[in-house]
Amino acid sequence: LIYPNNRKLSVNMYIGGMEWDCFNNNNTLITQAFYGRNQPRAGGAKYNGSNYFGVVVMGKHKFAKKLDLTAGAVYQTSMYDEKEFVNSSRRKDSYYQVSAGIYYRLYANFTYYVQSAYTNNHSSVFIYDYDRFEILTGISFEL
Repeated sequence: LIYPNNRKLSVNMYIGGMEWDCFNNNNTLITQAFYGRNQPRAGGAKYNGSNYFGVVVMGKHKFAKKLDLTAGAVYQTSMYDEKEFVNSSRRKDSYYQVSAGIYYRLYANFTYYVQSAYTNNHSSVFIYDYDRFEILTGISFEL
């Protein structure tokens, strides 16, 4: 990864999880937990690295031969090493997202999808505090 002003960023990330087939072949549940560390290799004036951890839960139901319904949730929290601004507390972010989607297989390797997601990022620094709702659509291609 490249950090602004040509500073390089080291990223260490550890992910563990399981994929579960529930009841029959039509239902899948995916669970993950992760921990990571972002650390610039060169000293950044206002950025000295952060630790983050989170969990992911996603489910998929095969509604018909070509139609899948999905739902998921992600939670992540981050803590930064030092203060970003002189007169503020140390930055801490918590992020969660819930999503749902419909996937329709057009041909063997092409899938049309519509996915919606609501994201809430709560931050102790107000410019990073936001809510967002989005709808994505497209066609994916599998090799």
